Amino acid sequence: IFVACDERIEDVSNYKFLNKSTLDRVSYIGYVTPTFSAESMDAYRSLKKRDSERYVVSTPGGGFKNYALLRTSVELAEKYADNTRWDIVYGPKNDKKSPFYPYDIVSINNTEIYKFSSDMDMMNASSDILITRGGYNNLVEGVYGNSYIICKPMGQNNDEQFIHATNLSQYYDKLIVVENMQELKGCFDDLMHLSLCDRPCQKHDLNMNGIENLRQKLNYFL
Repeated sequence: IFVACDERIEDVSNYKFLNKSTLDRVSYIGYVTPTFSAESMDAYRSLKKRDSERYVVSTPGGGFKNYALLRTSVELAEKYADNTRWDIVYGPKNDKKSPFYPYDIVSINNTEIYKFSSDMDMMNASSDILITRGGYNNLVEGVYGNSYIICKPMGQNNDEQFIHATNLSQYYDKLIVVENMQELKGCFDDLMHLSLCDRPCQKHDLNMNGIENLRQKLNYFL
């Protein structure tokens, strides 16, 4: 049983429904990340924004019950219309009260709003600032691309996404976990006062070699 995570972040032994014989077969391989080069992410970012702008990506994952995050992102995009460029993906499961439902893409000034994008992994990894609910792919892609990440999980305390994001933030300090939309806005305002142009490298020792580790283990067994 391969667990695609750093062992320090997610301890599967905490899941009481897993018995000892199951846990004995668990092997941590590390996070499964994209394989984009730094050059390809720089090129993608350059296509999305001017040098003086921040490239911001906001995604609620699948979109279920995420109208509040969508609305907050649009408000921030309007507030910082002069120095940000936004891609907002509201998700195929976003409820019908979204003003953008059922359109696949809407362009408003400095913002493009998508129902779905096949470039989601590249968007997340190339972003200067990533706003997310805390899904596995979003967080891992943001860490891989060295993005600042603001995470507002759907649940709290015992929710898997909340626990994962909170634990991950202890090893990647460009990840900020917030409890409500007002706090999210405040964190975004703070980041807009930082110089993000040189994208300072975040040093961490997280196991991000899941693909290679899995390949080695499969080669061993096969």
